[in-house]
Amino acid sequence: MAYYDIGGVWFALNVQQDISRNEIEESYTHLAFTVTEEELEEQKERFQRLGISYTLGRPRDKEHEGDSIYFRDPDGHLFEFHTGSLKGRIKYYKDEKKPMTFTD
Repeated sequence: MAYYDIGGVWFALNVQQDISRNEIEESYTHLAFTVTEEELEEQKERFQRLGISYTLGRPRDKEHEGDSIYFRDPDGHLFEFHTGSLKGRIKYYKDEKKPMTFTD
């Protein structure tokens, strides 16, 4: 897994050997956009009003990792609206996910 923050847009790239490289419906590779908690709630309401499906983020330590929703564009690309910061998430992972390896 690799995270990149380019101008406030997160790129989350993942190695998934059990799926075809052409199969994006099963991939977790995605773009994430940082939003406030209020903006996240507004986006959920907007999606519901427009009939757009989304998925709640996995259970997280919301204080350190934030909250999120995921959705796909019509071509199947995965996007995330996320309330935490990439810096906060990486710090949490480094502190709590000891088997992970990190490079700068």
